[in-house]
Amino acid sequence: MRTSEPTNTLQARHCGEAGQASIEMALMLVVMIFVATSTAQFFKKTDYFANLVSGPWQQLSGLIQNGVWGTPEITMAQHPNGYARISTPKGDVEAEGDLAK
Repeated sequence: MRTSEPTNTLQARHCGEAGQASIEMALMLVVMIFVATSTAQFFKKTDYFANLVSGPWQQLSGLIQNGVWGTPEITMAQHPNGYARISTPKGDVEAEGDLAK
């Protein structure tokens, strides 16, 4: 009897599958690396994440700078310090002096 031949059907079934799991894992690794690099290149080319962050950040930047929701350029006119309602003691004295004359 030869020792290289399987002695029963169970051994015959598993004889050719010795490295199949290793080969399948290597192939899955190659596929996963390919998918990851392709996805990364797509997002880099389309600036998807940059647009995802910069859009809301413009609105937040306007709120931080000017106290009003919107882009900083548009809301600059709505900043509270931009109104002509600032009162100073010197301005009040001049106004009273003008009335007394």
